[in-house]
Amino acid sequence: MTILLSALMLLSVFSSFLGCASTPEALAVPFEVGSDTAEYVVDGSSGWTGYDVYVKIAAGDDVLFNGTVTLTSDNMFVSEATFAAITEKGISSEGVQSGFITSIGDYVSGNDAEGNYLYWGYTVNGKMVNFACNQMHFLEGDYILWEFQKYDENAVAETLPSGIVAPYEVGSDTAEYTVDGSSGWTGYDVYVKIAAGDDVLFNGTVTLTSDNMFVSEATFAAITEKGISSEGVQSGFITSIGDYVSGNDAEGNYLYWGYTVNGKMVNFACNEMNLLEGDYLLWEFQAYESDPEKAACIVTSVLKRVDLALYDCCERFMAGTLTYGDLDVLGIADGMIGLVENENYTTIVPQQIRDDITDAARQIAAGELSVASGLKRYTAQDTLNALFDKLDPTK
Repeated sequence: MTILLSALMLLSVFSSFLGCASTPEALAVPFEVGSDTAEYVVDGSSGWTGYDVYVKIAAGDDVLFNGTVTLTSDNMFVSEATFAAITEKGISSEGVQSGFITSIGDYVSGNDAEGNYLYWGYTVNGKMVNFACNQMHFLEGDYILWEFQKYDENAVAETLPSGIVAPYEVGSDTAEYTVDGSSGWTGYDVYVKIAAGDDVLFNGTVTLTSDNMFVSEATFAAITEKGISSEGVQSGFITSIGDYVSGNDAEGNYLYWGYTVNGKMVNFACNEMNLLEGDYLLWEFQAYESDPEKAACIVTSVLKRVDLALYDCCERFMAGTLTYGDLDVLGIADGMIGLVENENYTTIVPQQIRDDITDAARQIAAGELSVASGLKRYTAQDTLNALFDKLDPTK
């Protein structure tokens, strides 16, 4: 059963915290970035994740694209950045979305006049990738290089600079792990460090054999080697490693396990993010830091009571009354939507407006007031634009 939660209004103010890392001038990178640019928003993306990535597409000396792609996507797949680049240039292609490119422009995979097999292959940060381009995630500032090249089974892969600065000194711990059911074709050495402050639970090299090379698998290998208990590794969201459990401490600070790859923040669950040979994985048990000045400006937050909706499903399942294949729309009348009426809300929002909001909620619950949906699947684009214009104070 799919549950759709509709909101009364969105009054949240969201803040982004971006960390900047300096790059040494002498740092070698896989290729010199050109001046081409492309911007692309993947259909249906939430808009929360946007990265700049460097993309070069070349067939020998014929460079089809070399520059920066600004991509907004919930997945940040190589295929999406590649599609953005070739679309910007108006170049035809086949196989980009399916993950296996067979042609870009006039360059088509196949045998040439001398019987050599030519194909499109790609690297990320100078490293060979064994995954389809619609499976490989990339991060902010990564380098994606597509080359039309000749297949040679005896050739030694060219070693390209990665452009990566080691985020920590690798320790002497080791672990080897083969994921159940893996074909055995893909095996990498990756560096893993797991630390809670000065308490380093693992720091060393993990030799992983896997068809996916997920962060979760390398993490599982490290903690298993050390005999450390954990929760959430396989599901993608770690809640505990050893004695360090996510939650509020005595001072009210929220502590959690977060990870970076090659020193870069990752917005994907750890059972979705791929690793390549020689990547650096760092897990840290850390406190969530908020900015009191910005927090004081957040008027309120919408309560989306998914917990109550799931509890209701469980109760109906136990009672044998839960139906499947139906769409239940749950909202204010069901107690599933509301606002946080905290000190900020009562201080910032005038009493009259709060009364109006309370009355609007009452009318919605009673069926006296109808609220149009902001979801594209339910509302035509022109209707959405009209709603946006109505809320725009400049119009």
